[in-house]
Amino acid sequence: MQINRIFLFLVLVGLTSCVSSNRYEEALSEKRGLQDRVSKLEKSQQEFDRLKGDYASLSEQNSNLKEELAQCQSKYNNLNQARKDLQEVYDKIVEQNNQLLETSSSEKRDLLEELNDKRNMLDQREKELNETRREILAKEREMDEVLDRLREKENRIETLNTRLESMDASMESTLKSIEKALTSFEDDEFSVRQENGRVYISLSQKLLFEKGSSTINPRGKSALEQLAKSMTEMKDLSFTVEGHTDSDGGIERNWELSTERATEVVLYLQDHGVNPNDMVASGRAFYQPVAPNTTPENKSLNRRTEIIINPNLEEVYELLQSPKAPETE
Repeated sequence: MQINRIFLFLVLVGLTSCVSSNRYEEALSEKRGLQDRVSKLEKSQQEFDRLKGDYASLSEQNSNLKEELAQCQSKYNNLNQARKDLQEVYDKIVEQNNQLLETSSSEKRDLLEELNDKRNMLDQREKELNETRREILAKEREMDEVLDRLREKENRIETLNTRLESMDASMESTLKSIEKALTSFEDDEFSVRQENGRVYISLSQKLLFEKGSSTINPRGKSALEQLAKSMTEMKDLSFTVEGHTDSDGGIERNWELSTERATEVVLYLQDHGVNPNDMVASGRAFYQPVAPNTTPENKSLNRRTEIIINPNLEEVYELLQSPKAPETE
């Protein structure tokens, strides 16, 4: 389950549109940077899936080799026992031959022929035993190679799991830090949740803006200042600021308003110390509601600005891009 969460991290949000000319250029540049990250994360998921497939294939191969080795060992034991039996027969014949040295020439010939036949059979058994020994050694070498690859993949998976657990703990700590920063605000003004490896801070329109406006009100500025203090202390994280509206009004105006609000929040956070390279502003209009736009209460829930805190997946990407194990035939 922890491994699957990596890839849920990868679903990043589409970037901004319809901003004012200067801010539009800044948002567009930030969008390209995020697209590069999304591309890397998609590659990370593909590589992680390939790694899991290789691991399952090698495990199956290891099991098959164990069965083959057991069969070879059984065959070797049977041949060795047959060789011993033949050796006993041969020894008895030699003994009988010694006892019958003074018997007739015809009996001696028969005995010598039988002795030669047994010797030939013994030689054949010895050859089969040697061939079986070579097969066993080859299987053992092949199984050692498979086990080495299995151990290498297990180590990589363990490292990835450790990193993911560390990221989960970091996100949980981040969530608590945000909740602490907003303790002076009402429950209906904000909410904080951890989902899919990211932290979502939802700020209501009531807290930040007047209806139809993209100007942050004094109470909203106070909340953003508290958030900025926490965000400046967060390392190796990025922030996506999304504006959301209800379905009232025209499509074009809702796109403009959601984008303007997200941009205003980003600029205010930047003015209070948050690195602009770590932020992206995005307008969502009314296309990602948290409730159906059928009642005034639901529409109020949909009019919100979300700050999404994203973990840094570069280290996970590098682990997935480490040298691959040799392909098995």
